[in-house]
Amino acid sequence: MRCIRCNKDNKRKDRRAYFSRCSKCNHPFVFEPTSMKDVKFTDPFFAKAIADISVNNTLFFTPKQFLYFFNKRLKIENKNLSGIGVYIFAYLTYLILGIAITLILWIAITLNWVNLVIYFFQIQGFFLMLLVYNLC
Repeated sequence: MRCIRCNKDNKRKDRRAYFSRCSKCNHPFVFEPTSMKDVKFTDPFFAKAIADISVNNTLFFTPKQFLYFFNKRLKIENKNLSGIGVYIFAYLTYLILGIAITLILWIAITLNWVNLVIYFFQIQGFFLMLLVYNLC
């Protein structure tokens, strides 16, 4: 990890030997990416985020604005593909449920189970009514 003051590349062994300080200028490191669990970022990443949001210290920003900007940066850096997985899961679930409902209705119509078909369309109408009510 590079020091934000002198730009020296400090290896993990150096950072541990100098108690999370730069081996050249003794500047303390604030973040240690190897000890972070979920989100890993470094001091230069954090300093660049501050420099970018403030346009090199010419603009002021609130903590809420900074957190929004910082979270957006972290998502871009991590390139998390779990969103695509959610869409694929939702599509497959929709497809499987559609096929299952179609088969059930086909069997019900073939066997003349009129009450089941009427009941199904009543439930469909109820859910459609709830959906329209929530959208308005």
